[in-house]
Amino acid sequence: MIRTVYGEMHAGRSREQRCRALFGLGLFVIAAAIGGPVAYADPDRPFTVSNYPVFATAKDAVTAKRSALREGQDAAFRSVLKRIVPVTAYRQLRTLPRIEASRFIDGMSVKSEQNSSTEYIATMDFAFSAEAVRKHLRSVGIPFIDTQAEPAVLVPITLESGADAAATGGVKPKPNLGDWGQTWKTLDLANSVAPLRVAALRSSVRPDVVEKLWTKGTTAGQDFSSNYGSSQTVAAIARHDPGAGKLHVVLAGRDAVGSVYLKRSYPVLDGDVAYALEYAASVSQGILEGRWKAISSRSVGRSGGGALQPVSIEVYFGSPAQWYEIEGQLRALPGLQGFSTQGVSARSADIAFNYPGGGEQLRGVLAQQGFSLTQAGQRWVLQKTY
Repeated sequence: MIRTVYGEMHAGRSREQRCRALFGLGLFVIAAAIGGPVAYADPDRPFTVSNYPVFATAKDAVTAKRSALREGQDAAFRSVLKRIVPVTAYRQLRTLPRIEASRFIDGMSVKSEQNSSTEYIATMDFAFSAEAVRKHLRSVGIPFIDTQAEPAVLVPITLESGADAAATGGVKPKPNLGDWGQTWKTLDLANSVAPLRVAALRSSVRPDVVEKLWTKGTTAGQDFSSNYGSSQTVAAIARHDPGAGKLHVVLAGRDAVGSVYLKRSYPVLDGDVAYALEYAASVSQGILEGRWKAISSRSVGRSGGGALQPVSIEVYFGSPAQWYEIEGQLRALPGLQGFSTQGVSARSADIAFNYPGGGEQLRGVLAQQGFSLTQAGQRWVLQKTY
């Protein structure tokens, strides 16, 4: 699957187009998590996309620029949605009608640009209205995670490859960031829900520690982190295997979620190692974001953990149209079973269903979607909060 998608992205594309494809890829993978989440930073920050590449061609320079800005804005907005929406809700995103990004844009700025008579290429920052995006996602019943984790230190490490790898066991680290480190620096790391700070490999890191990280050593994470003064330090180790036409990447250490160890291999198509590095870094960032979103979703009950329990709710609404909207949002909740309507009047409805964890679990889920759920005896009362 990865080979197919990767090949389609690679074929016949300029470097600018390929970079844009990486940002729009959205291959966020949920990995195993240990420990609980630690909230951090400004919840509005994930609604900004920095260093976003835009590109367009047209009959003239003005039209090319206009197209690049419009398409870039739309693509950046999709990037924001994939950044904050849990992977388990991506299917809901795909079923939505096309959303005009211009409805949510707060501002944009050009960081660098090039143009010709028919082409426009630029790197841009896009800022979207956090409250407007939240309100829209709540209105369509899609959960989101907009609280950033505490930043982790990300240390890109490149191992010797080819004959050098055979001579050293493949675990001799190169002492500088090189292309792998520079690739990580081009990603939008600060605005991620799982922010990263890129740091160079320090001379104090012993080669045997890197070897343990590469092979999932049990004590390597602590030994490695001690060199950076942070308990949250992740090594992103890359090794090119020219004989197999592969780029092997290991993520090892500890992030805001807990210990992490993941090894993946990426094809190097047409000998383009630089592009393989870009692709691997983008997917690796998505893995770390996915870990944070997964554990954060569980902490507010979005995963619907716990045994099924009966829930009876009196729903208050302002109009029949609002009732139909609320009913649709409730029916779409993951884990909900046996939805039934027991009575509807002009301004309220009595409903019942079974939900994992019952009303207490449901309260946190609905709070994130713009609802107030309060208990009144054996029943619950549900109202919109805006």
